[in-house]
Amino acid sequence: MKIAYVFTSGRKKRLEKIENGEPVPREFLFGLTELREMGHSVDIFELIDFSDGKNNFVKKILKKRNAFLANFTGLSSSSHLISSEKLEVLNQYDVVIANNEYVAFGLAYYKKKGVFSTSLVFFVMGMASKIQVGKERRGKFFFDIRYFLGKKEYLELINESSKIIFVGKGEYNLANTIFNEQNKKFEFISFPVDTEFWKPSNEHTDEYVLFIGNDRQRNFELLKRIALLTPEIHYIFVTQQIDRCEVTDNVEVIRGDWKEELLSDEEIRELIRKSALVILPLIETYQPSGQSVCHQSMACGKTVMISETMGFWAPDTLITNKHLILIRETDPDSWVEQIQKILSDKRVNQKIGHNAFVVMNTDYSLKNCAITLDQCLEAVRANKWDGLL
Repeated sequence: MKIAYVFTSGRKKRLEKIENGEPVPREFLFGLTELREMGHSVDIFELIDFSDGKNNFVKKILKKRNAFLANFTGLSSSSHLISSEKLEVLNQYDVVIANNEYVAFGLAYYKKKGVFSTSLVFFVMGMASKIQVGKERRGKFFFDIRYFLGKKEYLELINESSKIIFVGKGEYNLANTIFNEQNKKFEFISFPVDTEFWKPSNEHTDEYVLFIGNDRQRNFELLKRIALLTPEIHYIFVTQQIDRCEVTDNVEVIRGDWKEELLSDEEIRELIRKSALVILPLIETYQPSGQSVCHQSMACGKTVMISETMGFWAPDTLITNKHLILIRETDPDSWVEQIQKILSDKRVNQKIGHNAFVVMNTDYSLKNCAITLDQCLEAVRANKWDGLL
């Protein structure tokens, strides 16, 4: 099968490092390398590959439209960055995979116009939950419009796509409720982790409590309060959302951003390995926020303490107090109590960390994800041929 992946940015550089034998985790290539190993012909594109550098009248209109939709509904599209002429190259493939909705919305706009006819598959990375904001506040005129417009736009994306892949059960269940007539296209695949890269160290230093993250679903105010209430604990916050002047002396702030690679993957792995505990306080959301950091830390054999939100991605397979620690409460005192409890009981801490390592290696490996993804793509190709007969 001929497959084309389309990413926003940053993946070609990482893939090149992998091909050169450098130690780079592969989970954010969304199965690309594994599908190649299975014998598929897989090419990689980034949005810049479909840009002609021009800013004509049509693109200006699209940019204004996309800005309005992003501000009003939370749904964003890359269509204004794409040249229709450059998209024609996608017609030579059996399937095109978009790594998120931003890319998918852009491709779907041109697919609807007939620029390319290849089957489109995309990964859901948080935008489906944006529609729920309007739904939960129905009755207020603004949110009624926001909900219906957001649902309409997302429905058009679904209609132009052959398969929609969710990596979080919360968002998957939400989409099944909102788009119940289209859910035959929906597929849930547990987001994997590269267990060959993210693995424990032989050294056990347990020097600090670690937090990593920049997205808006992280609860930064709660995080700062936790550190304030536990001056005896050393924390490291890897984020660009908190300045050193905002926290107490027991907190070390390290600037970090995945896209900008301010820290290398190896440096992040070392920070995880040396930690005693990884904490991920979140705000309430349907998005699987914290998923990648959680999986990476668990694969390194570390206990993860994370907020139990509606978007928690694996309620059936990741069990609290066995594989990780889920905290429903949002007050800092509850978090402080749990942090102090786990740090004072090394036996329990190590047991949860060991269980975390085991479940990541058995249920969340890249190979398992790729097998399910391969089955999805084969089904897409089979349905396409059935439609031509």
